[in-house]
Amino acid sequence: MAMLMLTVPMWSQEPSVSKQINQIKRNTQYLYAEATMSTYDEAAEVAYELLMQQVDEYIGSKKKLSSA
Repeated sequence: MAMLMLTVPMWSQEPSVSKQINQIKRNTQYLYAEATMSTYDEAAEVAYELLMQQVDEYIGSKKKLSSA
């Protein structure tokens, strides 16, 4: 019982994995994509395609800025 009480304060000092993921999603310096499909392989493929679309859009926006 004492051991559990000692470890709980350490957990509260480190952000949870879900909080870390949400911080990354809100950070505008990252591109990310997520997908939910019936299998892992399908989800990975769709997420990859979505991410590549975002990368293409990002690159396109930078070219427009450099020519301005």
